[in-house]
Amino acid sequence: MTAPLPRPTRVAAPTLRVAGCIGVGLLVGFVSGVLGAAAHLWDATVGGQVLPLGLLLAIGLTCVVDATLLVALPSTTTALADAAGRAVVVGVVLVRGPGGDVGVLGGLPSEIWILLSVLLPAFIGPPLATVAAVRRARRAGPVTLPPPP
Repeated sequence: MTAPLPRPTRVAAPTLRVAGCIGVGLLVGFVSGVLGAAAHLWDATVGGQVLPLGLLLAIGLTCVVDATLLVALPSTTTALADAAGRAVVVGVVLVRGPGGDVGVLGGLPSEIWILLSVLLPAFIGPPLATVAAVRRARRAGPVTLPPPP
């Protein structure tokens, strides 16, 4: 006689939601980090003045992407995963290659991009996600708890 096969365990829905938030956050952070790293050094001359338009666009992209992400998936996990995805890109472009070159050139615009691209979602994202969660809870109405036994 053979022993019965064990039943497959089911993963709880909150675990899947957290895993989804982490996956989406990492993907969005990685893609926006690549775009920002490629565009942040673009300069334009307006009226004889050199303006770091690429840096402004890269930071604007970060803000818009993070705001959209937190509206779609308002959670601290998503915000921190987004920051981690962008940190991976920043870390990769800062590693010296075989010839001694780095992907991001030095200078003030690069330093600003490196700091803001990771710090914006890491420090602004969790409070925004918390505010969104509070608003959702208020819209849901009061919760009535059963009386204690």
